Amino acid sequence: MSEPWHRLLALENGTLDFAIGALDSTVPTSLEIFPLLEDPFVVVAHKNDPLAKFHHLPWKQ
Repeated sequence: MSEPWHRLLALENGTLDFAIGALDSTVPTSLEIFPLLEDPFVVVAHKNDPLAKFHHLPWKQ
């Protein structure tokens, strides 16, 4: 079961009880999703980059 869609099929047909992983828009509405953690988005930049001086970076930057 190496492909993510194999796991989705197994979840839908009941051969797999649960899965843990990252989500995208391919999760069928027949499956329930329970967030375990919320990952922050981060910027990785060189310390001399103008963006590095910010502690909070708005999306418009």
